[in-house]
Amino acid sequence: MGWSDAPQLAGGYVIIPAIVPITYFLAIIPAAIFFGVGPSPLASILSFLAYDFFFTPPLYRIHLLGVETAPIMAIFLAVAVGVSLLSANLRRQKEATVREIDIGRQREAELVKYRSQLEEMVKERTSELEKSNRNLKAEVEERKRIEEKLARSNKELEQFAYVASHDLREPLRMVSRFSTLLEQRYKGKLSTIR
Repeated sequence: MGWSDAPQLAGGYVIIPAIVPITYFLAIIPAAIFFGVGPSPLASILSFLAYDFFFTPPLYRIHLLGVETAPIMAIFLAVAVGVSLLSANLRRQKEATVREIDIGRQREAELVKYRSQLEEMVKERTSELEKSNRNLKAEVEERKRIEEKLARSNKELEQFAYVASHDLREPLRMVSRFSTLLEQRYKGKLSTIR
């Protein structure tokens, strides 16, 4: 398809060769993605001027206000604004996602820190509890030994009391018999002390 076969618009040619949209998008999209909303329309205007200069008859002339160039300029600008807004929205979403990821990483780091602190506290408390259990076990064993010793002492005291009472009964019986014997034998011969 040559210049003469292209559709006409108000006496001029409106043609868009296949290479133009590809190069146009190769200029607009990176400008919008990497540099933001402002450079994208600027790249669009420059792309339109290049299109007007190289592909619109009369060639190698820029005629901005021509009827045949107005729809193309509108298309170029609409696409540029749309791509710019889309890229700005994508950039905001990306930044929000990056912030959320950073916040998530910070929270994860805090959780790891709190987890290690909690594990350390659990170790300390477990150590204290084990020490308390050992002390309590030793105290229980000591009390058992003391109770056993006390029980043996009580048993020995009971045996001593039994033996002492048994051993003291016989001399007391002898004293009692001797006093009874003295009383019978010397009744009336001894003065009573009262």
